[in-house]
Amino acid sequence: MKKSKDKRFIQIRKEKINTWSEILIIVDKETGVEYSFSSTGFSNQLIPVLDRNGLPKINKEYDPEKEKISTD
Repeated sequence: MKKSKDKRFIQIRKEKINTWSEILIIVDKETGVEYSFSSTGFSNQLIPVLDRNGLPKINKEYDPEKEKISTD
């Protein structure tokens, strides 16, 4: 069983929409790509966040050694 620090994804933002729905922004620790994960009472969806050019958004502030987003 992997330890929690070995998880590939880290949550950087969470927004509750209503009682049954929420949206999470997560970062892939290996690639730096941001994903939007939406969860409702009936279904879940994981999609990459795109930049203005339509390419996957790379979170440049993410430091994989610290497992958090730098706020500097």
